[in-house]
Amino acid sequence: MLLTNLYEVDERALYKAMKGGGTDEETIIEVLCTASNIEIENIKQAYLSVNTCLNRPKAYSDLLVKAMKGIGTDDCTLMRIIVTRCELDLGSICIEFQKSQDSSLEDWIRNEASGDYQRLLLALLDAEWQ
Repeated sequence: MLLTNLYEVDERALYKAMKGGGTDEETIIEVLCTASNIEIENIKQAYLSVNTCLNRPKAYSDLLVKAMKGIGTDDCTLMRIIVTRCELDLGSICIEFQKSQDSSLEDWIRNEASGDYQRLLLALLDAEWQ
């Protein structure tokens, strides 16, 4: 799984340590005791943004906008979301994206990406790429 930063790595580790029955205290202690106060706050924000959102498609849509807005594209985030959500709820994410941006995720990808990378992303969106 591609992650955009170390805070997300720690967030995933904490999530897995607390998921389901039982708790992996060793992982929790390792993550929290080796992080500074600022890092703990960033881990907390990453955890809350992913694990407590009520509208996951909206949250992912917002992350996609952030990944493509402004100068340059955060390709790791863009690819991670599209690849990991394509068989789950990418359709709902595209709808939320369209609502918030008044243009489609497909249009944004056509403007932000090119070549085989663009074709891959559009194929995952199930869009025409020719």
